[in-house]
Amino acid sequence: MAEEYHSVKRILQRREDTIGLVAQYVVGVQWPYLNREQGFINELLLRDVASAVGASESTVSRALKDEYIDSPRGVLPMNSLLTRRSTSKEEHSADNELMHGIRTIVEGEDPQKPLSDQKIADALEKQGIKIARRTVAKYRGVMGIADKKMRKK
Repeated sequence: MAEEYHSVKRILQRREDTIGLVAQYVVGVQWPYLNREQGFINELLLRDVASAVGASESTVSRALKDEYIDSPRGVLPMNSLLTRRSTSKEEHSADNELMHGIRTIVEGEDPQKPLSDQKIADALEKQGIKIARRTVAKYRGVMGIADKKMRKK
């Protein structure tokens, strides 16, 4: 019985250590974004984090799952600080600009009357960015921004 207890205790301690290492690395890379020094996240792939902390991609993915960070930008899902795989740098830049545009619009909205995904898409179109409503919803979800009903104060 005592042996099982110590085994579980070691496993939990190893998980806590892994989450700490992963979080420390991700926050270090994304600090300019989290601290509002820049409006978009830096490119950071799961494999980059795994390589930096000496763990497998699946371990890092599990460590980030359902973990949140309280930052000057508010409470964010940790996995929203990673960029998705892409074939080119231009795609990453476009993704980051799009996310920055969505976040800027949401941060500037009236909390009593939050904008729908369609209204956000319309506002982006006025800025010269043509995007579908469902794409706004996807990116909003990736960034951890709640839907219209949940943002209403």
